[in-house]
Amino acid sequence: MKADDIADQAAGAKNKRLFESIAVEEVRKMEEGNRQQGGDFDLDEKRDRAARKQLAQHLREIVGNPFTPPRFEAAWRTSTVVQLAQGIFDDRAFDRLPILADALLDADCDEEAVLRHCRGTELHAAKEPVPHVRGCWVIETILQRYEPLAPEKPAGKKPKPRRRTRLEDLDLGFPLDLGDDRLA
Repeated sequence: MKADDIADQAAGAKNKRLFESIAVEEVRKMEEGNRQQGGDFDLDEKRDRAARKQLAQHLREIVGNPFTPPRFEAAWRTSTVVQLAQGIFDDRAFDRLPILADALLDADCDEEAVLRHCRGTELHAAKEPVPHVRGCWVIETILQRYEPLAPEKPAGKKPKPRRRTRLEDLDLGFPLDLGDDRLA
């Protein structure tokens, strides 16, 4: 390989950094060409991306959106909604989630995140439907086994000021001579 030859030349050269940068550039070109030709590098990268995407989908399925927790009111837990959710959980029949969305609408649920999740029309799932799994945050919320984090408290209270640490208070393990403001 050309990059190996350049690296071998760099071992005896005076300007090793120059040869190192040339070798790095050759490797980059080789990898770029391999990507364009559909080589093994590209397949591994595609597999990694697909695995990360699937992991993210499963995480969203179980946790929901941690940045904007949905509102879920106790009045939406009617007997019909709870029975449907329990049946979906027991039978792992996630194809019934659109029926649960209709039952939630009948219970006056107006939370878009909950309804979109049940119908599989979430904003991040525009191209392909999200696979539902056991532990779905909507089912768990209905069955009162999952409680999303409460939103942060309003900014009415000021945070406590941090205590400033003086240099003299630090135990650095070596003697300090602070007479002339320099470390000894």
